[in-house]
Amino acid sequence: MALFDGKVIGTIALIIIKHEYGILKKMMLKKEFRGATHNVAKQLLQTTIDESEKDQLEWIYLGTMTQFKAAQRFYQKHGFQQIDEKELPADFLRNPIDTLFYELSLKLVSKA
Repeated sequence: MALFDGKVIGTIALIIIKHEYGILKKMMLKKEFRGATHNVAKQLLQTTIDESEKDQLEWIYLGTMTQFKAAQRFYQKHGFQQIDEKELPADFLRNPIDTLFYELSLKLVSKA
């Protein structure tokens, strides 16, 4: 959770599945805190990645919708690779409205 003047301005959640991978959920920011000026999204994501590495997760997956172009660019900029739905783990908790899927190898992140 990100705070500004004691108020929530952003959230992110990660659901851990079998201590092998996590599913990124609910990354949201107030509109005025989006973008590179504040870097709140980057900080939230980096904190999630750091904690995932501490928990020795190997992958982070996420689903999003086609119309969220800025979100897609953000995830790609931070190392997520788009994958086909068929490449998701069998026990991936899929949101029925998601149409695009991404993965981040934490093995590659920690080596970078």
